[in-house]
Amino acid sequence: MRVVVLNDTRAECHHGCSRVMNAFDTHLKRKGVKKISYVPLGESWEDSEIIKRNIIFADIAIINGEGTIHHNSRNGFVLVKLAKFARAYDVKCFLVNATYESNDESYRSFLECFDGIFVRESLSKKELKKIGIDSMVVPDLTFDLDFSGAKASTKDKSSIYVTDSVLSNVRTRLSDYAADNELDLLSIFKKNNSQVRLSKRITRIVSNNNTTDIMGKTYQILKEQFTVKNKQPETIYSSSHIEYAEFIAKAQLVLCGRFHAMCYCMISQTPFLAISSNSHKVEGTLTDAGIDLDGRLIELTDLGKINLQDYKFNSEELDNLSDYKMQASKKIRSMFDDMLF
Repeated sequence: MRVVVLNDTRAECHHGCSRVMNAFDTHLKRKGVKKISYVPLGESWEDSEIIKRNIIFADIAIINGEGTIHHNSRNGFVLVKLAKFARAYDVKCFLVNATYESNDESYRSFLECFDGIFVRESLSKKELKKIGIDSMVVPDLTFDLDFSGAKASTKDKSSIYVTDSVLSNVRTRLSDYAADNELDLLSIFKKNNSQVRLSKRITRIVSNNNTTDIMGKTYQILKEQFTVKNKQPETIYSSSHIEYAEFIAKAQLVLCGRFHAMCYCMISQTPFLAISSNSHKVEGTLTDAGIDLDGRLIELTDLGKINLQDYKFNSEELDNLSDYKMQASKKIRSMFDDMLF
């Protein structure tokens, strides 16, 4: 069996993306797939005759949706268009691990060509149902691996961590909050790769936005990179997603501006507070897991009002998280079994 996996995000040096792609590797190996071609994030299949050839000669094409297919993003639309191309060559095509939100009507004709669509939360399923597209809810692939029993690699087993965010205004506010309250910033990225991340962020902005947005967003990240602040929080980096999971597992609380940081907390049952991201993935996942949004989702404007000592899980939350994790693992395994029968 020949399989092509598109939107391989592991080059982001991001512990959530690394864990997602590790799940792909694990299940493809489990199913005995020997011939696999990975297409990295941002590399357009439309512009590469080599990628097109690999797809034509494949048995199955799988798109890792992650946070790409929302708000009419250019890269997201290119990925969705693959389904019609694959069908023309009798190649089965699946969209997995996806969030779907606020895309226009032009997506529908391509979505109809998928052999299966698996979204990360029920809010995305509802969006697709509005345009007559069937899908199944399978939680984010980070939930396939369990490091809830991991030992902390830091001596302090009661730390409170703050993360950054994909949104620049949230990222700045969380950094300031961490500095003001003498809290460590726990980076979701690998250590010692800030220049690589900067290059990749700019490349992604250029490939995924119109000219006006490119100028403004590029200026913003360059400003963030090179502005020297009077007060900066200490930043902790992890060398792997396993080490990152160890930090999360032994934390007292994590203030999550990152979706995947929240997922790590849910896996290890580490208390957290979450802030909305660039799509409904945070709200959708919490709702599906039976976690009350009023108790765990906070507004950026409320940061100064919270008491970080007040957010331990109650017994109902712990039961709901345990059930969600168990069901997630089963659903992920079943999804790969269905695709790779």
